Parts: sequence; C-alpha cells; structure tokens
Amino acid sequence: MVAELIEETALTDRWARIEAELDAIALSQYAQQSALEAQRTATDVRRIASRMTAHVGAAVRAVQTTYPGKTASQRLARGFGNDHRTAQRELKDAETTAAAGLAEQAAADGTISHRHATVIGKALKDLPADATDEQRAFAEKALIRDAQRYSPSDLATRARRITDQFKTDSEQVDADEDRLLRRREAMARAKTSFQLWDNHDGTWSWKGTGPELHGRLLKTIVDAYTAPRRSHVDPAADPFETTEHKQGRAFCDMLEHIPTDKLPTSGRTPIRIVVTIDESKLRSKVAAATLATGERLSAGQLRRLAANHGIIPAVLGSDSVPIDLGRSQRLFTKEQRDLLAVMDGGCTAPGCDRPPSWCEVQHTKPWRLGGNTDLKDATLHCNACHHVADAEGWQYKHIKGRMHINRGEGRGWELNHRYRP
Repeated sequence: MVAELIEETALTDRWARIEAELDAIALSQYAQQSALEAQRTATDVRRIASRMTAHVGAAVRAVQTTYPGKTASQRLARGFGNDHRTAQRELKDAETTAAAGLAEQAAADGTISHRHATVIGKALKDLPADATDEQRAFAEKALIRDAQRYSPSDLATRARRITDQFKTDSEQVDADEDRLLRRREAMARAKTSFQLWDNHDGTWSWKGTGPELHGRLLKTIVDAYTAPRRSHVDPAADPFETTEHKQGRAFCDMLEHIPTDKLPTSGRTPIRIVVTIDESKLRSKVAAATLATGERLSAGQLRRLAANHGIIPAVLGSDSVPIDLGRSQRLFTKEQRDLLAVMDGGCTAPGCDRPPSWCEVQHTKPWRLGGNTDLKDATLHCNACHHVADAEGWQYKHIKGRMHINRGEGRGWELNHRYRP
C-alpha cells in the first residue's frame, strides 16, 4: 500500500510539473516565430500531443481495470471536457492499442504516432486465430518499422498483408488479406447511409456514409472539377474560395453532367476504373486487386465490378492501346496516364501525397530536349511539384520498377514512400 501511494504521488507531481511548463507558454508566442520555426514547433507539438494520447490510453485503461463495465465510461464521462460517447471512444482506442504493447510504447516514446499504433493494434487483432505469439511479435515489430515511413492509411493497407512476414505461401497471404477485405466491405455496407433534405431557403443539404470504393469514385470525380489546374480555364474562379465551397460546386456540376440515358436502366457508369490483378489470381477467387490510388478490393468486389462496369485492365503493350508514342506525339494519352496512375500511385515527388487525379504527366527528359512520350520516360507530378521540378531540373531514374528522383543539393536519389502491394 505504501509503495502504491508513493507511485501515485510521483505521477501527480510529474503531471503538475508538465502543467506548470505549459502555463509558462503563452499562445501568442507561436505567432511571433519565423516561418521555419513555426513549422518545426508545429511538428514538435504534434509529436508531443501524440505521445500524450498514448498516456491517455494507459490512464483510461487503469480506470477500466478499477471500474469494469459501463461504470468506467460513466466515471470518465464526469471528467474534464468529456461526455459518455467520448469516454467510450477513449476506452475503445485504449483497448485497441493494448493489443500492441510494443507499438503503444513506441507511440509513448515518440518513435511513431499514436494513429500508427492504433492501426498496428487493429492489425494484430485481425491476425488469423492460429498465429503464434512469436508470429504476432514478429508482425508487430515489422509494422513498427513500416510505420516510420508509411502514412497511417498506407500502413493500414500494408497491415492487411502482414502475414507475409511469417507465411511463405503467397496464396495463404492472399487469402488472409481477402478475408479481412471481405469483412471490411461487409461492415462498410452495413454502415452505408444517405440523407437528403430541403432547407426551405433555396438550398438542400445531404450527408451520408459509404464504402471505400464509392468514396474514392466520388472523390475522383470531384477532384476532376476542383484540381488547381482548372482555375485557369474558369474565368469566374475565385482564388480565395474555400475548398469546401469548390467541392460543393463540383458536386453540383457532377450531378448536372450525369447522362440521363445512363441511369439504372442500363446499369453502366462513365467512370474509368483502373484495376491491377494477375489473371490467375482473379480466377483463384481469393486474391485482392489494387485501384490506381493504392486501395485494395476483395476478389468478390472486383468480380462484381467486372460484371457491371467498364474495367480498364493495366496491361502493358495491349494491342488496342498505344502505350509508347516515342517522338510522334508530345502529349501523353489518357491510356498512358491510367497506367502511370497504377505504376506511380500519385505524385512521385518525395513527401508529396497528391493522388493521381490531381496529377499531370511529366516527361522525365523534357520534350524540347529530345524526351520521348513513352511510359519509361514519364512520371506523375501534381501541379506544384511539376513547376518545382522544371525550375530545379530534377533528375529521374527507375530502380526496381519505382521512380526515384534526385532534387539536387546533395540529397541524392529519393523515393516517395507509398505502400504498394
């Protein structure tokens, strides 16, 4: 009992000192920094906030241990700035990260973010029931390493194939991933909803939730209307217009351009869907497929799409599609751009996360200097990176099928770390 009281006092004193340090920092100080200092401080503060979230998880779990069941969330709901729903969410997150003790500690240490730790916790919960403790530990350590170079969303995609760390049979790994994707898609269908109502002031409002595939389809269409390069063709564009307003107008434009002869009676859509999967794996009925933006679909979902939609297969050298044009044409074709979307996954500039729909095709060797309009001499860049690449004279080369870029200033060859299965 004495030891417990000493430990409690030590924790209380430490948190009191942390609060005293926060009290010494005025919010007005942040605005007095230089641009570079402000960026560094924002990174530091976010890292510390992530570390604090790991401690929140440990703290609420301690409450749950003392007060099991609903009593724990009720007690937490009475705490600072909390309500019952928030308390339940904190307890759920704490339970998820508890499944990955090493990852949670890495988040507490600031090695990875708490969001990454949550992804890893979910991944360990989703491992096959026959996975041994040794295999689980091996998978967790591999995901912690991956978390240091992948975004949380990319890590979640990679985590669904984490059994490749201890299973040598690729078909078994495919089956494990497909099992998780089917369950995820079933949960998404169960959560799908849409509401539309009249505000009686000349406007309507709507809200909804849908599966990953349909969210990506919608985002691709909206992005086509709101990508930065469109501003130069729209004389009425307001440079200070908010992103939300642009997307709202884009959604309205999309509705106006839906072909009325393509509504449910025909069962088809003008959306271009680029999917990569080996034919043999498609026939196996368990292997997942990949969209151009990197999202994965279960084999069943792909077969449904193939039956109802126009699927564009990512096949190099198809007789019906001119893949390489050499010097005969300066601009890349839409077929080439679709294939680059699959190959690059978005802007290839190091650190950029723009999706394919925001990108343009860049000649790795400028056309004016003799560059060819061929896939091997092309890459995707968003508008901003395209301008910087031209201005700074970036160099490009393929290494093991991935585009590497040398931006100069001694940085050497760099790779955009997107997870690609």
